[in-house]
Amino acid sequence: MTIIIPDLFPIYKIYQETGFSLRYVGGCVRDSLLGLSPHDYDLATPLPATQGLSLLKQHGYTVIPTGIEHGTFTLVINKQPYEITTLRRDVATDGRRATISHTENWEEDAARRDFTINALYMDFEGTLYDYVEGLPDLKAGVIRFIGNAEDRIREDYLRILRFFRFHERFSKQPISPLLKATFTKFSPHLKTLSAERITQEFFLLLGSKAPYQELTIMDECQILPHFLICYNLENLHSVLETERQVSAPPSFLRRFAALNCGEHTLRLSNKEKNYLTVINKLQQAIHQEPLPYLAYRFGLDNLLDVCLLNNEIELWGHLQSFIIPPFPLDGHDLTALGITKGPTLGQALRQAEKLWCGSAYTLTKKQLLDKIKEDFLASN
Repeated sequence: MTIIIPDLFPIYKIYQETGFSLRYVGGCVRDSLLGLSPHDYDLATPLPATQGLSLLKQHGYTVIPTGIEHGTFTLVINKQPYEITTLRRDVATDGRRATISHTENWEEDAARRDFTINALYMDFEGTLYDYVEGLPDLKAGVIRFIGNAEDRIREDYLRILRFFRFHERFSKQPISPLLKATFTKFSPHLKTLSAERITQEFFLLLGSKAPYQELTIMDECQILPHFLICYNLENLHSVLETERQVSAPPSFLRRFAALNCGEHTLRLSNKEKNYLTVINKLQQAIHQEPLPYLAYRFGLDNLLDVCLLNNEIELWGHLQSFIIPPFPLDGHDLTALGITKGPTLGQALRQAEKLWCGSAYTLTKKQLLDKIKEDFLASN
């Protein structure tokens, strides 16, 4: 098989004419060999990144020096980004970052990568280059560190978490007791990593097809306590089973909520924090307020998530029929009735929303205004 990206063929020709090869590398090669659709396409070349960036810029391409100090820049064609990285070898590592140097040796570049299945290269003619026996591992469903596992982990402790993500996705083999012992030995070093890197990797695992088994082994290897102060794996297992029963799409945030992590050291975005706050409010209100109002007030998707978290399958199915149209009123409609701006206007809007939701979103603008005149203005 051959990876065919028409937009990249002119880039390949440019590199060829300069005397340097250009190959696809990593996940896009691995996924293509498995018949999967890659999420992105990374390329590798012996040409130094500064020269490559300048070369493509001269040919009129959009290039961004995203990681030029590490030998990487991003080529953008038709809004699609492609990372191009110079072949590298590690000079020194400390478990968090590496000092690298440029090399023209493909074997050296392969040797510094994490797992054999991620160190596959393919040229534009479809020739596969496998320097670390990644193809046999890919076919056998084996996730294997390149060389010595301890050495690879010492280079970057995040590889502990990455192992479990790739194991969940591609492995057909159990994790050996020796490798579990290695993970246990190095797990305390996870605390030296940035919260952002751990969070990103952990959430990728949570959003995978079947994360529970991986998490139980991570717990066995004393990995989880280094960034989750408290958690409930059995509750997550229950929610995953509920998701399976209704064929709900995976959601790393819903599953994180299922873990009941009251305390953790992860770095969440404001959007993610707001989601958890809303879920908490909905869990308290779901049987206290009418469902149409909760769906409108907090979002139907969030309400559906709470049903999954509470294992309320029938209610989840009932909510699938909900269609929430735009609310027909705004503040101007109410001030036109003579309601003054400020707290009173807010109260009137909330009352109108509840009336509309109570009618299952059927009351028209005129009907709502008539009810506000009759009820709200009469009592104020």
